[in-house]
Amino acid sequence: MIYDITMYTDMGHLLLHPSNLPNDVSRFVFTKPSMYVNRATGKGGKGGIYYVLQEGYEKKWRYFYKEHIINVTYELDNFNSNKMEYFFTCDAGNM
Repeated sequence: MIYDITMYTDMGHLLLHPSNLPNDVSRFVFTKPSMYVNRATGKGGKGGIYYVLQEGYEKKWRYFYKEHIINVTYELDNFNSNKMEYFFTCDAGNM
């Protein structure tokens, strides 16, 4: 099966659209951004959590999982040094 998925943020949470994916596909997709997504917060620890795609990475990726083709578009925040600061790089277990 071919899945076209968008990963986006809402109030500091990573979400997928469509949201009615099979559990194994959803878990697989959530393991992928750990290599190229950072977390940031508002300057001085104020504000929400931002998920930021690292510079130089494409917004669209294709993955192969079992018999599935999974196309993911990352609609994440852009880093703005005037209002954000990085606090650590994500790993799949901390998303």
